[in-house]
Amino acid sequence: MSAHQVCRQQWCILDIMLNLPRHPISDELLKIILWALKMLGVKNVPSLKAFRQFQTRLQQAGLFQKGQSHVSVLGNHFTSNSILQSIRLDMANPEVRNKLVFYPEEPVDGLSELRHSWKWFLGLPDNRLTPMWAARGVHFYVGEAACLESGEVVVPLRWYICRGEMYMFYFSTRVTPEGRFEVDSTRRCKRPVSDLQYNLPEMLKHRPDIRFKGAFSSLGHPLQANEWRSRANGRPCYVYFILLGGDDVSGNRSKTWNKHCCFYFCAAGLPLACMNQEYFVHFVSTSQHAGPVEQVAVITGELRSVAKTGLVCIDVVGCESGNSVGSECLIIPDLFVKTGDGPWQSEMCSHSGDSKPCRFCNVGGTVQERSSDDGFLAIMKPGEQRTPLETIKTIEKDLALAVIPRKGTELEKNQQKTGIIDSLAQTVINELVEHGKAMFDKKDDMGRRVHSNAEIMATLETLKAERLAAGAFINSLLTEDTLSFDPHQDTAVGRLHLVLLGFTKYFWSASLPVGGGKKLSLKEKEVLAAAEATLFLLSQVGLGERSLRPDYVMHFRGSLVGRHLHSIAQLVVFIFARIVEPVLHAVWVSLSRLCAMLFVQVIKNMDKHKSNLTVAIDNFYDCVCAYNPTWIMYKNKFHYLAHIPIMVERFGVLGLVAEDRFEKFHGLWRHSSIYSNHHAASRDSAAHFDSLDASKHILSGGLFEWEGRVIRAGVSVLTILSANPQLRQRLGLRTDKARTVGYVRRIRKGPQVTWGSLNAHTYPGLVAVWPPEVRRLTSDFFESGQWIISQHGDTCRLGSFVWCQEPFPGVARISAIYVRAMLSGTASHAPNTLVVVDLFEFEERHATYDCPILTRSSKMLVLPEVSDSSGIHICFVVNVQHDCARSDCEVVAAVATEVQERQSTQRRRAMLVHKDDTHYVLNIFVLQHYDELAAVVPPTYTTPSPCSPEDRHKSRLAGAEVLRWQIKLREKMRGAVRTARSEANGVGNKEVVRTRPESSQPPRDPARVPPFPQVIARAGLLPEMGHIQAPDGSALTEPSQSNPAKRRRLTAPDTQSADARS
Repeated sequence: MSAHQVCRQQWCILDIMLNLPRHPISDELLKIILWALKMLGVKNVPSLKAFRQFQTRLQQAGLFQKGQSHVSVLGNHFTSNSILQSIRLDMANPEVRNKLVFYPEEPVDGLSELRHSWKWFLGLPDNRLTPMWAARGVHFYVGEAACLESGEVVVPLRWYICRGEMYMFYFSTRVTPEGRFEVDSTRRCKRPVSDLQYNLPEMLKHRPDIRFKGAFSSLGHPLQANEWRSRANGRPCYVYFILLGGDDVSGNRSKTWNKHCCFYFCAAGLPLACMNQEYFVHFVSTSQHAGPVEQVAVITGELRSVAKTGLVCIDVVGCESGNSVGSECLIIPDLFVKTGDGPWQSEMCSHSGDSKPCRFCNVGGTVQERSSDDGFLAIMKPGEQRTPLETIKTIEKDLALAVIPRKGTELEKNQQKTGIIDSLAQTVINELVEHGKAMFDKKDDMGRRVHSNAEIMATLETLKAERLAAGAFINSLLTEDTLSFDPHQDTAVGRLHLVLLGFTKYFWSASLPVGGGKKLSLKEKEVLAAAEATLFLLSQVGLGERSLRPDYVMHFRGSLVGRHLHSIAQLVVFIFARIVEPVLHAVWVSLSRLCAMLFVQVIKNMDKHKSNLTVAIDNFYDCVCAYNPTWIMYKNKFHYLAHIPIMVERFGVLGLVAEDRFEKFHGLWRHSSIYSNHHAASRDSAAHFDSLDASKHILSGGLFEWEGRVIRAGVSVLTILSANPQLRQRLGLRTDKARTVGYVRRIRKGPQVTWGSLNAHTYPGLVAVWPPEVRRLTSDFFESGQWIISQHGDTCRLGSFVWCQEPFPGVARISAIYVRAMLSGTASHAPNTLVVVDLFEFEERHATYDCPILTRSSKMLVLPEVSDSSGIHICFVVNVQHDCARSDCEVVAAVATEVQERQSTQRRRAMLVHKDDTHYVLNIFVLQHYDELAAVVPPTYTTPSPCSPEDRHKSRLAGAEVLRWQIKLREKMRGAVRTARSEANGVGNKEVVRTRPESSQPPRDPARVPPFPQVIARAGLLPEMGHIQAPDGSALTEPSQSNPAKRRRLTAPDTQSADARS
């Protein structure tokens, strides 16, 4: 088969059909398609066998051979796709290569990409970054002396980008009296690299007598060539950072759990918009048998194999420029950050939880230690940082203890105390303990022990040495020193599992009654009806593309997923304002503000953002302490929250290291699992994604080897992708529709009316643009519009609230949209588009919602488009809610008509009825446009209000007191249960006797242990949060039986849950 046959159109279209990521086709369906093509008279239709042979041969071409078989140290077999081959594909694919960045960038205009992060820009050592920069065909390397145009000799240390221009950090030099150069390593200077003239080889030609003395940089002698110069051999040399993700996924579409451990990755040098697209994500491996640590050993082994030599790749940029030297490049792959959920990340750190629940630090202890004043306060702040070296030493101590007879119990206690269990080393430890136990228990015929303790230890030492010599039985992420990865710092906390599936889901469950149907009391049904009626009337404009169905949310309130909780987190303050008790609503207010700050997309000022984020986290801790301090001790996510400011400073916005992109990729992998016979599941998945990568690589114009030559597809194949936006979207490439700012969608077949017949002609505005003396009341005709496009591309419909620009910055509501009609003629001076808006003025913060109050003031005519003329311009949509708390709006039963199947029914549902149209509240807890909103709204409305350190300390000590009382109370109740069971068993009753207090509240002794509300009221310990006033003593009474939404206030979470174990 010749090379031109690769681009044969029929075969190409069939290959595309079979490799659409979210639309896989089985062999049986392919047979039907081939039969249909033949019946339609299509010529040269291949048979199924011939076509599969063609695909196999295509995948065996150079860059597409990615499948590799492995056997882990535990003997588990699995297949993976080579990370190195995937990197080669990225470098040879123009769709990916043109977007890759290999240098850090100084975040002058805001931190929004991984290359802006502190770790990449300043945190990593100089020798871990891209060592080369090329200009005019000349390669400059770090650590080598170079000459500036001024004649000054410098030693470059690292290259970085600043405002689109390449800069360098360097050490300057000075000439000693002996005529030698001395490196000034006391200060790191920076300047543009355009000032460089000669690299080291050229400088030695022009100045062969140059000499250095004294101390040198950590990169070596300035006159010695960088080690990567000889390895690159004239090729460009780059560091390719990897963002690795993984999770345990079910391979079934049904609810039957079919666990697979999967790994994916994407390039950290890509822009965030690209990393979130499926096209740029690569599949690595999956297995039902090999665990995550076994699979990650293969990944680190691949990276280690080229850590000293580099990876030679075809660089499509060099080939397109026609430079033969640049047609190849040398890549140094390195692991930058790892994402995943909590249990998965803990296993990557050899962390088990137990009494030390944090994989980042050593905070924790026994229940008594964590419930003490000092222990409880320590949970809400970062502790002493863990290090890989200390973790390895702990694992080695466990291995050493395992060879001592009868130390199994002590070993388990040590692991619980340290919170460190390595899944690989644990197999050796278990084998040693079991073998030692068997030898210790072995006795002769006389009942005497056969083996002494010394013999057992010697045998176990030999067995341990044999097992450790057979393979690496310690987590490779801990032992690998060739990577720029620290598992105790670079296993990022994901905002999806932390905020949405964590805190939001916890308190959502605590705010609504559980169960359904006959299990709910009349009062509980009324609470659900009120919440549903409130949610029905809340505006969802400006919350993003996700919308909520109130009836679905309330019916399946216990089974919501991330996309539901994403919208709930933005509206929950308004849903529960008059449903839950004030102390729980204060938790919602602090959580909503914290959630909005964690979902920011750009950080303009890191110090200011980190300070505000720390205050928001502390306020959230204070509110949770006032509500239920038990959750802080037993739910590990509350402690991980204390590490968020450090993580934001290290990586930037959490969206850069979010696990969302890999969670979405699970759907693609599940298709490969469904069409596999599961005899070799990992091999089938690897082959499936190998075929997908080959297809999209060829369609994108990527280079690949075919019959010994490097080629790319022909023009007819390349135009398939460029001319079909739908195909690009189905391959995982986002296709953004062009949205013209100021475009108006007119009402279809709407009437054309004169300006004088509209009420808008009496409104002020647009005097400079459209003077009153030229306005023709009977000759200017207008048509009505449905919606208009704002500056940020939002669709602003009638009734939408928007933010307007200067000279009148503020919130406005679109009342009407008018477009000049053709009947106006050419003599008309009227603008093309007019928008009638209701202007709103800011007042103080709302006492309940902690958001700015808006009051309607007047109507005005504005111009929507951006122009140089004066006027108000529409920026973006904002979310505004009615001030029901101020107007005392009520829920009226059987008012609204229920809609089913898009048809009105005779059924009626409850509805919240607004009493006025004047007072509103600006929702500043939105996740969409939060950055833009925070930039224009005065900081007094958006900045979290801190409380005094003294009050905060007192409130947390009060929470610790209540926590100890709760623990003591639970122990008493457990003791009562045990006593009752013992008495029942003593009289021959085998049934389990359950004791329950007479009331719904646990019994307590007021004289010895004051109830939680009395503790707060006595010391005045509930801090003020902005304008959320601390409830008085009467409001802080115990939740009554009459309100079902307040029942679980003092209920401790399940200490044996998966979250607690992790």
